[in-house]
Amino acid sequence: MQALYRGSYFTLSPSEMLKRFPLLRVSQAAYCLNISERQVYDLIAEGVLPRTKSNPCRVSSADVAELMAEFE
Repeated sequence: MQALYRGSYFTLSPSEMLKRFPLLRVSQAAYCLNISERQVYDLIAEGVLPRTKSNPCRVSSADVAELMAEFE
């Protein structure tokens, strides 16, 4: 099985990650959106990206996919 995370980069593409995982960690969401983890937390605080789980923080891959479409 292919490793998901190696050091400072992911081995899955953002679209593969969205298909494989219903919930994403902040680092995964940041990777998919091509933004920093701090910006993901800011999007959560602003209500743009709903948090589905509080500890550890998780966001829905469907919500991240919607934001990806807006960013493109």
